[in-house]
Parts: sequence; structure tokens; C-alpha cells
Amino acid sequence: MKATLNDIAQKVGVSKSLVSMYLNNHRLSGRIAHETKKKIDDAVRELNYHPSFAACALSNGKTKTIGMICGGIKNPYFAYLVEDAMEEAVKGGYQLLLSLTRWIPEAEEKALENLLNRQIDGLLCCIEPDEGSRAYQLLSNASIPIMFINRKETNFYSICTDLGPVLDITMKQFSESGCSKVYGCFYRKSLWPETFRDSSRKYGLDAEILSENLDENGIREHLRNAQDGNRHGYVFNGYRMQTLMLRHFSEFPDYQPDVVVGVDDYSLLEESKYIIGGIYTDSPSLIHCTVNRLISLLENPGKPEQKHLLLKNNPVFLTREELFRHQKELREKTLRIPFPGW
Repeated sequence: MKATLNDIAQKVGVSKSLVSMYLNNHRLSGRIAHETKKKIDDAVRELNYHPSFAACALSNGKTKTIGMICGGIKNPYFAYLVEDAMEEAVKGGYQLLLSLTRWIPEAEEKALENLLNRQIDGLLCCIEPDEGSRAYQLLSNASIPIMFINRKETNFYSICTDLGPVLDITMKQFSESGCSKVYGCFYRKSLWPETFRDSSRKYGLDAEILSENLDENGIREHLRNAQDGNRHGYVFNGYRMQTLMLRHFSEFPDYQPDVVVGVDDYSLLEESKYIIGGIYTDSPSLIHCTVNRLISLLENPGKPEQKHLLLKNNPVFLTREELFRHQKELREKTLRIPFPGW
């Protein structure tokens, strides 16, 4: 039979409330005698006592659970992102509960309700709900800290990568190579589009954002219309469009654009003659910082926190040689991941 607080209390000869105060690290537990604490610790070990998760949640109003919502984990980026978030949450004494939308906006409401109904303490948000949507309303009405990753939302906490300096370097390189126009393709509400436009203006480049939802016919139509005899640059941050566009360039042999891709320790890139370099963002550090910042909000609810945090130290421009050397190291590292029985 599973041991209870009553069993511990009877064995030590103290009240159940005193045992609960000590095991839950109540602010008054410091008044308990050292000898009594030792007896409780000994009884816990002897009786193999494990606290009830539900009981702890009822007693202190916390489930020690962080929610995370994203589109899916078949995309390598989000697969690694979620795993690193889980590992960092466990280090901080929390479990991570994941809910997926399958990239379907209509599924965001159900996924959020699924998490919030499980009384999570805080939420990591990797979706892009529109203001006025039911999903956005659910987030606004939630009474827990909500942290957006690489997307600044006025009403919520956010942590973002400062892309300005590295995109300035990219646009300078495009300008010096004779590009007159640059195209960008990014996730809809990420930080990339705005910063991309700002950096292109600094170097007098005409900038256009391509839809991340272009199908193959749409890509071919774009490439046919882009044949104006001028040199063009492309910046991609997103696995799907990056892969499709690079493949379709070969259908237009007279079109030879310069391509810069967004990469991190979660990206495995196909080699292409069009790629001249990459923008490296340290996503592992970003997610580690994000999870720990959320845990800090949960553990110190009265402590004021900066609502929007901009990480300034991690994006760097990689030359083509540096980029593919980094990719080779990532592949070798992936092959060394141990599996049971190895």
C-alpha cells in the first residue's frame, strides 16, 4: 500500500500538517527543529513515500507543469526545439506538456484548451494566432505567464533574437555583389520580415516578401516573373520554402541568384550551388534561456521581469565554406547520438 502523509506523521510522532509544511518547503518550515526534519527525512526513505501530484497541485496551486504549443514535430527544427525545452524544464523541476496544432489555425483553439484545462503553470507559445481569434482570446484570458519565442507580442512575454546586425551584413554583401532586388521568405509573424525590410532599405535594395505558403506552381510563376536580367538575392528562414525554391531554381538555368539561408544546430541543409552563406542563430541557447526565464517568472511571481527580451549575442554570418563545414559537424554529431543497446 502506498505511504501517506498520515503514515509519516504517525511514525515521527508529529502532526500531518507539520509534515506537509516541511515537505512542501513552506515559508514557516524553517521553524521546525533540525532533529524533527531528520526524522521526517528518515521516515520518507523508510516508507518509500512519494507525494501525490494531484494533492500537491491542490495544496499549493501549482502543477509543476509547463505547456508548449507548436504546429508539429515532424519538422526537424521543432523536433529538436521541443526536446531541448523538455530537458531544460526537467532541470528546473518542471515537466513539459506538449500540444500540437498540425499547422491548422482552426486547431489552435482546441490545443490551447487542452493545455489550459490541465492547469499548466506557464506556457511556451510557438504559434501565430491573429488578434481577435478565439485562440488569441484564450491566451489573453489565461491567468498564467505566457512566453512567445522569436515573436514580439505586446500583451505577453517574449524572448527574441536580434537579427539586425547580421541581416545588415547580409544586405551589404548582396549590394556589393551587384544585387538590385532581394526576396525573403519567412514564417508569417516572425521577426525576420520587418528586420529584413529595414536592412534592405539601408543598402538601397528593393525588397519583397514571398508567401511561405506558395505551392510549386506559385514558385514557378514567381521564378518566371523574376527573369528581368538583374542580379537578385534571397534570404530563407524556413525548411519547406527553402528546400522547394532551391530545387526549382535549376528549372531556370539562366537565373543565378545569390542565396543566404537561416541555420542553427537544428538544421540539416541540402548543398546547393546557389547558397553563398548562412545566418546562424543559436536556437539551443534561445530555448534554454526561454524556459529558464519562464521558470523564473513561475518561481518568483512578485519579481518584476522585463516583458520583451532581445538576445544580442548569438546570430553570425557564415560564409559558404563555414556553413557547410558546420553542417558536416552537425551530421557527424547526429550520427553519434546513442540509442539503447549501443
